Amino acid sequence: MYVYTGDKDGEVVKSEGTELKYGSDVQYCLVNDIQMSSKQIWTVPDSFTGTITGTEIEENEIPTLYDKNTDTIYIYNPYQLMVLV
Repeated sequence: MYVYTGDKDGEVVKSEGTELKYGSDVQYCLVNDIQMSSKQIWTVPDSFTGTITGTEIEENEIPTLYDKNTDTIYIYNPYQLMVLV
């Protein structure tokens, strides 16, 4: 499956002329505006051998976990996705 701008409603993303594809053995970094279902826990398939990371936290930084004004939950690691609901 190819990587598209705007998730799946856009152009195929290219890096140095090569069209990018999702893979089960690569590293992903979560970014803004991912819609999550409150009725189902988000998991990756058993065949996924890559990694999922969030925003890196500075050593002395206290991370924001929830912003009430924007109703935003910040994800910093995959464990948070497993207990999100």
